[in-house]
Order: sequence, then structure tokens, then C-alpha cells
Amino acid sequence: MEFELPGDCPSGENCPVHFRLDRETRNDALESYSAVTYIGDWCVLTGDNPKYLTPAGFIEMTRYVLTNGCMPNDLYMTSVFKVGEGTLYDLAANGRSLATEVEYKSSTYQGAISTHQLTVELSK
Repeated sequence: MEFELPGDCPSGENCPVHFRLDRETRNDALESYSAVTYIGDWCVLTGDNPKYLTPAGFIEMTRYVLTNGCMPNDLYMTSVFKVGEGTLYDLAANGRSLATEVEYKSSTYQGAISTHQLTVELSK
């Protein structure tokens, strides 16, 4: 995973990857969800599964839906990272692994929101 330098980031000081900020973005019409929450040494990150955001991924998802009659169970992902006192960017900049401590899958928009909220509560 590559991150821009903090000064080059279009989000500036509002970026939860470069700065320890909690941020949630929802688009109910598109059922798009992303959230970053820092709790102590941990960061909970939830979002649309990037593998489905490419043209090939979209075709894979469409085939899955047509074959199974439902959305894939990993349409959204919630991951927990150990960041210590730093940020996700600090891990990458220091050459440390962005290994996921725990990962949860969700097939629905509401499921992704609930999974993020529950994971945050259980991480406190």
C-alpha cells in the first residue's frame, strides 16, 4: 500500500491516514462507506473492498451476483491495525508492515457500518 507524503495529500490536515483523526464518509445513494477510527494503539479501518473498484473487479462482482443471487460477502472490509502512537502513514513511512491484526467482511452497506461501530466498541 502506498501513501502520499503528508504535504502532498489532497485532504491536507484532514487526512486520517497522515494524521490521527477519526473520519467517517457515507454516501447512502451509492452505498459507499469509509471510516477510520483510532483507539489507543489501534486503528480500525472500514471501506469498500478495493478489489471490486477496478473494471475487472466489477466484472467479478457482477458474475458473483448473477451466479449466487446476492452480493459477495467481502464487498466491504473492516481491518484492525496496530499503529502504536502513530498513524497508518507512519507504519508505511517507517517500513513497518501494514499487517492486519483482524479482518471482518460485510456484504451489505448497513453491515459495514455496524461492523465498524462494533469493532470500535470492542477495541476500547
